[in-house]
Amino acid sequence: MKKLLYIIMIILFIPIFISAKEEKVYDNADIFSAKEEDSINNKLNQYVTDYNLDIAVLTTLINTNEDTYDYVKNFVKENSFGIGKYNSGIVFIIDKDNNKNIYYLFGDAQKYFDSKREKEIKSYINKMYNSTNKNYYVLTTSFIDKIDFYTKQGIPKSNINKYIDASGLLKEKHDYPILFSIFSSLVLSILSTSIILYILTKEKNKAKMEYRSIINYDIKDDVLINSKEI
Repeated sequence: MKKLLYIIMIILFIPIFISAKEEKVYDNADIFSAKEEDSINNKLNQYVTDYNLDIAVLTTLINTNEDTYDYVKNFVKENSFGIGKYNSGIVFIIDKDNNKNIYYLFGDAQKYFDSKREKEIKSYINKMYNSTNKNYYVLTTSFIDKIDFYTKQGIPKSNINKYIDASGLLKEKHDYPILFSIFSSLVLSILSTSIILYILTKEKNKAKMEYRSIINYDIKDDVLINSKEI
């Protein structure tokens, strides 16, 4: 009876696990076979699970870089792409007509890829693409593998002090508040010391003047007389 119950539970939960896998491949140019698309989709979903960064592959027939960028922006909005406050994730787009392969980084995904890594990724996928007679499946899986490799390594040193600003762009972090605080403290210390010295000097001069004021010098018959007031 227990075995039967376990079997029923497995059968009931299998559709849930299957439906939990999101569609991450948007093959509008129809360049992948069904088997290839499923394989790519599995890789993409695994990446999301491992790093909590969204990722998608788009294929299109649009023909300019400007159109490509607009296309990606619309895709992000229409498909609720991205994870977290800044829609963190990666969109890899294949422009079939122009034979161009472009990827866009959003939110926290930008932190993992500095100029050096981006250059190596482009070189690697182009090499794989050309060496396999322009196989789109190899191109895409090579891209995913390289992205996975660098994400696993963590944020490079060159991006450690960078942050995502309110508009979602990667910016250099400047310690202006700390420097300002140190500078303000220094100025305040100098100012306080100057005021104290000024007061002490003024009091000292005042004491001298009071001491002099009680001494009168009278000249009588060419004789200097020292008299004190009581």
